[in-house]
Amino acid sequence: MRTSGRAESWSERRRSKGAPAARAFTLIELLIVVAIIAILAAIAVPNYLEAQVRSKVSRVKSDMRAMATALESYATDHGRPPMDMVEYLFRTGLGGGGHRDVCYSQLTTPVAYMTSIMYDPFGAKTTQENREEASAYFYQAFYAFGDGGYYDDMYPRVREKGYTWCMYSSGPQMMEVTPWFEQMVADPRGTDALGNVYDATNGTRSAGKIYRTNKGDLQGSEFDY
Repeated sequence: MRTSGRAESWSERRRSKGAPAARAFTLIELLIVVAIIAILAAIAVPNYLEAQVRSKVSRVKSDMRAMATALESYATDHGRPPMDMVEYLFRTGLGGGGHRDVCYSQLTTPVAYMTSIMYDPFGAKTTQENREEASAYFYQAFYAFGDGGYYDDMYPRVREKGYTWCMYSSGPQMMEVTPWFEQMVADPRGTDALGNVYDATNGTRSAGKIYRTNKGDLQGSEFDY
């Protein structure tokens, strides 16, 4: 026979049989969970960012090894490395600045010493020159070209030290300031050459540009103090 009144719910039957009722998290417990997650994030995020920087440094050095091979192959065929940006603009009369891609275009056409222009993972487009080529690796060839001034004076002094070309990445601190390489060679102590060359032993995110020259990866210790 059906009893009158509403039917018992499943939860009411469980309670009537002495089953424990489901309990929610307390505010304290939730705060503890949030605190644990925050601690884990504080540990994990810096390690993740550090790994990103190490990966970019490795990519820079790999790119530079490939470009160095292309530069030396070009130099073997032409008796000198490609013109740098300043010499190219001087000889062509194009004017302007920031056209780093013109340096490397000499390596891609008409002879493909490398298949494409490589870009600095630490590079940044400037606000004045918001162009893709502004983030290419910076490149210099130390050959006087008749400007009658700074370059005709400085470049021969660099070549006397055995450097025919150099390139650099801005590095983790994205340094885009002087001194230039030739100034560091001419006056290493006065320009703090050692402090302007990236050294991972000072910390992965330490200041300094990542250089490569025709002699190989540049170490600050190469400069005479």
